[in-house]
Amino acid sequence: FLGIYHADNKYSQYQKKHIFHFLPIFSKTDSIWSFFHPCFYNTLVILSFFLFNIGVAQGLLDDVPVHLKTNTNEIVLYDHTTFTIKDLTSSSLHRKYRAIIRNSRATDLKSVFLYYDDFRAIKSAEIKIYDIYEHQKEHIKLKDFGDYSTKGSSIADDSRTKYYEVTDDKYPYIVEVEYTIDYMGSMFYPTWYPQSDEYQSVLHATLHIESPESNPFRHKSVNVNAQESYEQGQLVFEWTVDSLTAFEFEPYSYTLEDYAPVVYTAPNRFEMDGHVGNLSTWSDFGEWIRALNKDQNTLTFEQLGEIKKLMPE
Repeated sequence: FLGIYHADNKYSQYQKKHIFHFLPIFSKTDSIWSFFHPCFYNTLVILSFFLFNIGVAQGLLDDVPVHLKTNTNEIVLYDHTTFTIKDLTSSSLHRKYRAIIRNSRATDLKSVFLYYDDFRAIKSAEIKIYDIYEHQKEHIKLKDFGDYSTKGSSIADDSRTKYYEVTDDKYPYIVEVEYTIDYMGSMFYPTWYPQSDEYQSVLHATLHIESPESNPFRHKSVNVNAQESYEQGQLVFEWTVDSLTAFEFEPYSYTLEDYAPVVYTAPNRFEMDGHVGNLSTWSDFGEWIRALNKDQNTLTFEQLGEIKKLMPE
């Protein structure tokens, strides 16, 4: 700041007491005094207010280390995923994450896709949007999500998705997403991508999996290690990552495990729609497929004849 004090100034006593006692004092004959005197006090107050606001304008971003803000479109503040394997027929996944969306180029964390079908049910889902000072702006519930078919070119696929994309354009802002999905059947286990896109940094993320001791599962960890424990008849695995800096995909190289941690999980024994199988070997899996097709080609000659009549010459 540049301060000027003179006895003729009507604000001088206040200035002398509160502001200008630590600022340079110029005499009335100084040319700078003649230039600034008519409006200097008001200008100083406005300038002080402006500079103060620059100092706090980053809000929650001020708590993020500089190296995690470099080259980022979005910043994961935390991301906690828990997958609970109950038995062969059921499991559940709960996820909650909070992220800073810095600009319009961030497309990953502000878009939420939740798939469901006869073997997956969305139990709950919500999105909360905050400004960078953590004042809540919006609360989106599951009923606000769009509902779309995902069958694509397959007429046999009846899967659907609940989808919501945050369209707030006042950057930066905070998005908080939480959802729970129940699984009926156990053939498909989740893959964990704590850093799921380029130009994305991560402060803290965890994957927690619990499974009965009688039903162990398989996993493959890339660029991260698991912590194993045993608690009251349950196998417990946890993966943790901290302070992941943003990366950029190389041309023609878009496999996430080349850049970031990834955890793949899969069952050993499983059940789908009452059919029990085993994924321990390809032979076991092939046997399960064979059993599914057993006695399926049972059309009589009469039925085949009726079908042929429907076909064009």
